[in-house]
Amino acid sequence: MFSLNNPEITDKSEFTYIACLEVHVLAPVPSGMTQRTILSSKYAVFTHKGSLNNLKHTYNYIYGVWLPECGYELDELDTIEYYDLTYSVM
Repeated sequence: MFSLNNPEITDKSEFTYIACLEVHVLAPVPSGMTQRTILSSKYAVFTHKGSLNNLKHTYNYIYGVWLPECGYELDELDTIEYYDLTYSVM
């Protein structure tokens, strides 16, 4: 899954969340669905542990602590949230 800020879809103060899946062959998608290619780039990877109710703490760390101290600048690319088979809402 990934979230993106697309001004054609939402206001600049908001974002759109799209549930998606990885495919290995590009093919036409059914009407009402969106196809998107994730650009190749350097991405930072973080693992959130615990309840989704505490996900904001992970994002607060990323943007409030890690990013200002890492020496990198944030590019205007999509934020990707990857949920593997160990994901549980519990």
